Amino acid sequence: MGLFLFVAAVKGKKPLEIAASIKIYLDQIGFDTEIKSAEKWREEIKLKTNFDVIDPMALTAIFNLKNNFSAISFDNCPFQEIEVCKHVSNQLNTIVSLIEVYDSSTWYHRLFQNGNIIDIFCNNPEEFEGNEQTSKFEGNPSTLSEIFRINKLEIEQYMFQFTNENRVSNISRKISTSDDYSLENEWFFIDFWKKLGIDYPKSSPQFVLLHKIK
Repeated sequence: MGLFLFVAAVKGKKPLEIAASIKIYLDQIGFDTEIKSAEKWREEIKLKTNFDVIDPMALTAIFNLKNNFSAISFDNCPFQEIEVCKHVSNQLNTIVSLIEVYDSSTWYHRLFQNGNIIDIFCNNPEEFEGNEQTSKFEGNPSTLSEIFRINKLEIEQYMFQFTNENRVSNISRKISTSDDYSLENEWFFIDFWKKLGIDYPKSSPQFVLLHKIK
């Protein structure tokens, strides 16, 4: 099985207010959600001796990033990450950038502004959505350029879509020699995010949310 990953960046909001916003949404849809400091949670984990490998813990972690962003990492969560990001963007009146990686081969970028999805990109729509849907997932570099105040020509290079015709010749290509990942790499979105001014979280989170169905 390949990588399945869901991570979002929230602009201009602190980890605790993001955690509180997520809790409000999850309470509304029938989850019992507890916010804990990451330090306290780690101490509690050390005391546990049994871990359920088959049904792992549902956990949402909130990270403080540079450049006025915070990050949300969703792990084994029994709810729709898209709806959570829509809620956070709406309630906190801000920008949320959501990355979804499916089976290592396909990743999506959805951009929310004040609760509305204003841009969607997919790197592999022919395989994951079908040929007739490809144009719906091209993304708009002008939108990203305006929202993130970056060069349109630079970011559009990172919005590369694989097709049956171009796959072989581009699969190991890097957009820039300074990038860490080639186009086919499951972590290529990190280079894409860097162009938006967003760093992938590498340090420990500030807060975690634990979820249970009521």
